[in-house]
Amino acid sequence: MQEAILKVTNLKKYFKTKKGTVHAVDGVSFSIEKGKTLGIVGESGCGKSTTGRAILRLVEPTDGEVIFEGIDVTKADKKQLSALRRDMQIVFQDPFSSVNPRMTVSQLIAEPLVVNKIYKGRGSKQQIEDRVLELMDTVGLARRLYNSYPHELDGGRRQRIGIARALAMNPKFIVCDEPVSALDVSIQAQILNLMKELQNSLQLTYIFITHNLSVVNHFADEIAVMYLGSLVEKAPVKELFDHPMHPYTQALLSAIPVPEITENEEEILIKGEITSPVNLPEECRFYSRCSYACELCKKGRPELQEVRPGHFVACRRIHDVRMEEKRI
Repeated sequence: MQEAILKVTNLKKYFKTKKGTVHAVDGVSFSIEKGKTLGIVGESGCGKSTTGRAILRLVEPTDGEVIFEGIDVTKADKKQLSALRRDMQIVFQDPFSSVNPRMTVSQLIAEPLVVNKIYKGRGSKQQIEDRVLELMDTVGLARRLYNSYPHELDGGRRQRIGIARALAMNPKFIVCDEPVSALDVSIQAQILNLMKELQNSLQLTYIFITHNLSVVNHFADEIAVMYLGSLVEKAPVKELFDHPMHPYTQALLSAIPVPEITENEEEILIKGEITSPVNLPEECRFYSRCSYACELCKKGRPELQEVRPGHFVACRRIHDVRMEEKRI
């Protein structure tokens, strides 16, 4: 087992509002080995994107540790953070709003190189141009698009610009914040294949944030399921798909469309309203919507516990859920 390149411990991000405190990320912990992919899944508003941004300090975390190669990102000063961000990058969800529409493809890809003053002195202009062309070749952007503007390109090409910008600094770790959700299915496959090829050739480490379990099934090595700012289940991909144990995970997996028309498995419907993230009570986050909920579930929030090798679940009634799983 390789040493973890990233360790996140008890990460929290709270927002103060007039109505109270919003628990966007509440005590998230995990680690990722070098060259691996952790998929973070969950419904909209569960805190997936905020987790990724807090790790990179694009939003300031309220509490917790983010250790990247032995350095605590949350305590890094301005100079340290500037150096860390060369190794830690992000690919945003929307490939159009994440770029400046007044800049050409070459200017957009060159921007990280210019801002970080990677090339200096005589000949720097030519070095930047060569690096931009190299990155365009790497992500599959035709060189004829060198002077094109974002509005002249389709979503797939715009997302390739975002990937090229993330790769410009030769990073070791990239947060992919739903990078294909705004794209057509055929383009999604191209971008996912590109990212997988880049990971293998450059030994990149990814956090892949998505609400699409079918995508993360083929892309990630491990999956962390989030609900209302907390992790409710974490396991290797095959283990989680073969043995989903948290009631919320089971419901998510049952909602994946199945191409076989003879499939008899029924969808698990989640009833009730999602609990407000403002001033959350100290109880299981899924209590109000869970068919297994009992009074025990209201006595504090359950912690992740290992129920199978490498498989962690936060549920006080995990024994009953597992018995139900066997009956199914």
